[in-house]
Order: sequence, then structure tokens, then C-alpha cells
Amino acid sequence: MRDRGIEKKILRLTTRYGEDYILSDRLGEQGIYESITVNGQHFAVEVRGKVFDNLSARGLSRDDWLKDFHCHSDQFVMTELENL
Repeated sequence: MRDRGIEKKILRLTTRYGEDYILSDRLGEQGIYESITVNGQHFAVEVRGKVFDNLSARGLSRDDWLKDFHCHSDQFVMTELENL
């Protein structure tokens, strides 16, 4: 992407209070109610205003991506990273 001049942002989502489990509404719609993580963090890449992660090939707006997730407190911290 860099060679083509496409800007990207790596997003790291963590639970605010150290909860280990995160659930996804997108997976719940498919009947999957298992946690997507056991360490309270999830990563994605934002390209041209759309966020992509390993849960689907469909990009979401940042707000919709954030609204997709739940943990016990329903509170998250999102960080933009330079590299993984």
C-alpha cells in the first residue's frame, strides 16, 4: 500500500478495564457467540475511511466498527499504531 501512496492506520482495540473477552455483533448475527480474543485486544487496518479486520472482508466506518464490539464493561480504548 505504501508503494501506491495509500495511507493506512493500524488500530488496536483494548478493553478499558483489562477484561479478556470481546464479543462481536457481526459474528453474533451468524450464530457465533464466542469471544474473538482471550487477551482483551483486537487489531484492524483503516484504509480510505474503512476499517478492515479478520472478522469479515467488508470494510466498516470507524464508528460502526467500534459499535460492533462488546465486553463486560462495554468500554474500550482505541489506539492508532505506527507498526505492529
